[in-house]
Amino acid sequence: CRTVRFFQSRACGEVQNLNSAINSTVMSLASTLPTERVSSTGWQSSRSLLFMDEHSIHSWNSYAMQQVGTFISQWSNRRYISLSPRFRLHGGWANVNAPGTANEKHAHDAHVAVCSLCNSSLSAVVQCRSGSDGRAIAHAHDEVSVSGVYYIDVPARTPIKFHDPRPCSSYSQLFHFFQVGADAVLPPTVSQFIFFPSFLPHEVAEHSGNRSRVSLSVNYVV
Repeated sequence: CRTVRFFQSRACGEVQNLNSAINSTVMSLASTLPTERVSSTGWQSSRSLLFMDEHSIHSWNSYAMQQVGTFISQWSNRRYISLSPRFRLHGGWANVNAPGTANEKHAHDAHVAVCSLCNSSLSAVVQCRSGSDGRAIAHAHDEVSVSGVYYIDVPARTPIKFHDPRPCSSYSQLFHFFQVGADAVLPPTVSQFIFFPSFLPHEVAEHSGNRSRVSLSVNYVV
């Protein structure tokens, strides 16, 4: 078995200074807009949050792009791939978890990406019809490849838990002998950035702090 380490980083002082401004923006939105997601009992913004025309968001995006670039480079080099893959921001949102709220088990996918040929939201290689003759053209849908979560305010270190994505991991305790089904549990800290493959199922248990936990989630297409 091979152990895959999560890529974690800590923001420098300049970026940490953005936390307060971003927190104010997020909490203002949370107080006026309904939640956009159903995988959380807390509040989540729309996935277009990181495209806002706001100085602190722009500055944080620049930092995040540098960090995800480092993650992708390390991931590629670890597998002896001599590539400099291009990537772009797919979307990002804010999470506000008041005491007692949680994020259910989920993975990040590209269900908000819409195919320009078939208007489908499937993230797979499919046959789509295009043109007046109705001929089928095989093409790939936009797939989210890399995801991350950045912690702005962490009043209690309720951990984020990552699950083994292999189907056999839930079949029998026998597979645990081969390190199948093991969870990775990471208690976060303020200004910590965690990157992971988008297909990896993860969840956050009920928040036990005395005020809301605030974080930013982000997806990239490689």
